Amino acid sequence: MEKKLKAVVCGASFGQFYMEALSRMSDRIELVGLVARGSEKSIRCAEIYGVSLFTSKDQIPDDIDIAFVILRSAVLGGAANEYTDFFLDRGVHVLQEFPVHPDDVRNNFKKARKNKVCYHVGDFYLHLPQIRKFTEYVKKLNEICPPSHIQMSLAAAVSMPALMMLRDMLPSANRPELKCVSDNETPFQVILGNIDGVPVTAEIHNEVNTDDPDSAMYLLQAFNVIYETGRLSLQDPLGDIFWYPKVKSSVSRYRNGAAAREPDKDSRAKDGAVSLSSYETQLSEKGVNEIWVQAIISDIEEMLECITDNKAYMIYSQKIMTGAAQWENFNKLLGFPKRINGAKASPEQKDMLIERISEFITQQ
Repeated sequence: MEKKLKAVVCGASFGQFYMEALSRMSDRIELVGLVARGSEKSIRCAEIYGVSLFTSKDQIPDDIDIAFVILRSAVLGGAANEYTDFFLDRGVHVLQEFPVHPDDVRNNFKKARKNKVCYHVGDFYLHLPQIRKFTEYVKKLNEICPPSHIQMSLAAAVSMPALMMLRDMLPSANRPELKCVSDNETPFQVILGNIDGVPVTAEIHNEVNTDDPDSAMYLLQAFNVIYETGRLSLQDPLGDIFWYPKVKSSVSRYRNGAAAREPDKDSRAKDGAVSLSSYETQLSEKGVNEIWVQAIISDIEEMLECITDNKAYMIYSQKIMTGAAQWENFNKLLGFPKRINGAKASPEQKDMLIERISEFITQQ
């Protein structure tokens, strides 16, 4: 890339992680401003990173090359689409963080093509190191034997990256055959079916609190890919990866009634769970925030490649539009998220609960 791109970040909540990521890419991107409403948090963020704070569109300079729209989309009642349209119409490259409605994805790619810029659906989840490792492990295991079943649990808000993971893990996931077998009266919906002939069971937390959407999620993503000889398990995008050999009994090899007393020397460690990554150590050394920032940097680098390589951009845009169409069908099976408005714990109450639970865990 010949010239350094001038950038703005829209949104001071999770947008501050993008500001940190961009501050580490200053050789290629110059962060010149934060677009926000002018809250104390946004003022502080702008001060920390030494950039201007723009509280309206008419304050944004005309020479911006790339915009990072880290706001709630229309799917969650936010203004992300409004800003995405604004920047694409001005001929500015845009990274818009998911979730984005499939119709908006298609329209934004069309508008970007018309204005000769790049549109990118920000999806740092796929760049998290454990997600990458898990996907690679699954593909390696698939070369040895085909998966017998895939089980996943996730929040509806992160179902799009989960479906993109499945596309990476399976040879051709273009025609999933799925159906919802539950109603919307419970927090979790259940979807059954198959992808590439591989049976799939999915449990999706399908509730949303529009006032506080992130804290309403019970979990992010958990996967179990089951094989004839065991299962590969990832219980959280920031969790460890385990291989669990299939449980088997040694009794059939004993005819003298001494199976419970005699050690089975043949099984040894191969019958126990095996950790494939010491991620707990990495988390304690780097911290969760650092993991997010590194994943965001990888996602931005993918976008920069698309800006300079038209072939890479065409491949990327086709992959995202196909994934968005599958996500649309997936959401039709789920139905609209159930809105919850129950009384939320105050920040003080949450801190107290976290402290008490942490104390209990560390004592065990």
